[in-house]
Amino acid sequence: MRMHVTPPVLLLSLLHIIPAHAVSEGEAAPQCTLNQMDARNTPVDWKKQFAGKVVYVDFWASWCGPCIQSMPFMEQMANDFRNRGFEVITINLDEEREAAEVFLKQHPVKLRSVRDAEGNCALDYGVQAMPSSYLLDREGKVREIFMGFNPDETASVREKVQRLLAEKPQPSPKK
Repeated sequence: MRMHVTPPVLLLSLLHIIPAHAVSEGEAAPQCTLNQMDARNTPVDWKKQFAGKVVYVDFWASWCGPCIQSMPFMEQMANDFRNRGFEVITINLDEEREAAEVFLKQHPVKLRSVRDAEGNCALDYGVQAMPSSYLLDREGKVREIFMGFNPDETASVREKVQRLLAEKPQPSPKK
């Protein structure tokens, strides 16, 4: 999927140290150690909070122009599909928390926002553009990777989410 991309300075510097194996479609998504951007810095418990759900993981930064457009789109998807087992988690890559907080005040959304100031989670995923989004199925496998954001392709993204929501979870193997 081709999308418009704003080349971020931070990510351009990270391109030199991206691991040889970034996550690919069909692989289990990394479950990074992250804290929510709430008053208590609540840790994210991937297994507890997202088990059995279709999850849209989005990496963003305050300086990312397309992120301004993608936030309302993600919030609309979260509202439309939440009752069907869909979650959105946004992962901020700003070095300074204040920059992310100012962005969220200027562009308010009610999405789960977490911080990855060191960029470790972005490295685990192999993020190379802003925003970058990963659509995970109910088993936690990456099914789609979206680099950048293009408003003309939102219907296609929504269709892919709906397709995953319609899939039945695979039964756990018996031991």
